Amino acid sequence: LGLVGSAYHAARMARSGVSIEGVINLDMVVWSDEPGVQEDLEVFVNEDSEWLGDVWVQACADYGAGLTTNKRFSTGGGSDHYSFWQNGYQATMGIEDAPITYPYYHSKQDDYINLIDHFPLTWQVTRGTVAALGRLVGLVEPEGFEGLPEGPYAYPNPYRESQGSRVTFTQLEPLSELSIYDTTGDLLFQAVVPTGEYAWPVMNSSGYKLAAGVYLWVIEAPDGSMTTGRIAVIR
Repeated sequence: LGLVGSAYHAARMARSGVSIEGVINLDMVVWSDEPGVQEDLEVFVNEDSEWLGDVWVQACADYGAGLTTNKRFSTGGGSDHYSFWQNGYQATMGIEDAPITYPYYHSKQDDYINLIDHFPLTWQVTRGTVAALGRLVGLVEPEGFEGLPEGPYAYPNPYRESQGSRVTFTQLEPLSELSIYDTTGDLLFQAVVPTGEYAWPVMNSSGYKLAAGVYLWVIEAPDGSMTTGRIAVIR
């Protein structure tokens, strides 16, 4: 029937003004033509999303345990990344074959029993993708790599209390002002950041933990320019 689900979802996100920094779409990343044979990961990008594909390709090279990639430019559809392109978002898609050779494609036989010998490829793709996500949120920045977006960002996002006690805002101009708002527009927290990074304890200005929910952050640089984003808090 086509990309019904992703078309609805991406359009709804765009209408709601949701900021999506980038989409990594894992389409089909399990099958090798023969068990044990190394398969390439085909990585599809368009002109706007090439930087995102480059982050992924490099992470696969560094952490994919021998996974090789083949970057391809495209403006067409065929997978869910296209719905995000259509709504102004940047996205990249990975698939194990182009054209597709998977014999159980879109059939009832597309099941675990026919894939059990092919999972090493999935393991490689998972390693490369997790590494790419780490770089995108600022956990790892390879020396000399210039493909990451510029400007302030926050990590981890979403924030989970079980995994840490801070959200770090980084790539800030010194003496920037950080403000945290709830969805009704009420100011909950504000601080002037003396350096380029700030570890926020996920509390309001009175020292109380913020409840689970979605919050808006605003960074105002000394020159008056502003950067905004959303962060999810999971308790």
